[in-house]
Amino acid sequence: MRNVVTPTVSVLMPAFNHEKFVQQAVRSIWDQKVKDIELIAIDDGSRDTTPRLLQELAAVSPIPMRVTVQANAGVSSTLNRALARARGEWVTVLASDDYYGPDFLKRNLEVARDHGRMDIAQHSDAFLVDHEGRITGTLDSVSVLAPLQGDAFDLLATGGGRLLPISMFARRDLLASIGYCDEALVNEDYDLHLRLARVAKFEYINEPLVSSRYTPGSFGKQPWRFGSSVITALEKHEDLLGDRLPEILRERALTIASGCFEYGRPAHGLVWDVRALHYSHTPALKVQSVLSGVKGALVGLSRYALTAIIGREKLVRLKRRMTRR
Repeated sequence: MRNVVTPTVSVLMPAFNHEKFVQQAVRSIWDQKVKDIELIAIDDGSRDTTPRLLQELAAVSPIPMRVTVQANAGVSSTLNRALARARGEWVTVLASDDYYGPDFLKRNLEVARDHGRMDIAQHSDAFLVDHEGRITGTLDSVSVLAPLQGDAFDLLATGGGRLLPISMFARRDLLASIGYCDEALVNEDYDLHLRLARVAKFEYINEPLVSSRYTPGSFGKQPWRFGSSVITALEKHEDLLGDRLPEILRERALTIASGCFEYGRPAHGLVWDVRALHYSHTPALKVQSVLSGVKGALVGLSRYALTAIIGREKLVRLKRRMTRR
């Protein structure tokens, strides 16, 4: 193993129960055309063979690779611990069921060199991969949201724009300066991106440089679990959002409610519809929220039924075509 005292890039890998995928994830880091890197992998209480596989890989790694096995602490705590151990100028995070293309780090460093800014968070397009490893398309081909670019705080706050977390590439000092992940939240991504948007700009690389695996039942398909983290994240920015905050919270609650219906959790959807009423401060808004809630429930339940018939991927593509119209 080469002894790199100060690597250019630190790759952080939180790992949890991914024995089927973790070797591919790690080897995709080894295969990068840029070699001045380190890998910091932390197993967060896996119940399968993921910890053993990581340790076996570390023993033969061609790059500096440090493995820690800990009791389950959650992804935010795990990422904070990994960042504290990072030595690279740049940091990126790879989930243990996803993987990089060989040019991921090379292209990001090229783009970073070209713009020469300290306050940029870069991200890119991605190949979408199913549970069995088949490429089904790209994020850009199915997403109804445009990628974050430039100043994006308002866009993020109102539910617009996208940034795939495993494609983000940012300076370690920038992430450390905002406190990185909030360990009090169940979901860290949205909160992190909002806080980044206050102090940084976003740069999008329109190339699929990473592969993101669709896993049925993953956290991103459970709005009833991450919804409260979205609301809490927004409430942190009342100083910027001001009088707009209640309306933004109302709209987000309705969106979360519709998502709950879409993923087959109608009871949770009703809870979020009630929360939308709580954020409606006039009688007219309350009526509007009820009507929007009914519409969201009907749309969500229809999508749930369509998913059972045609599958999630075809439904996503159908939604994108309808949005473009």
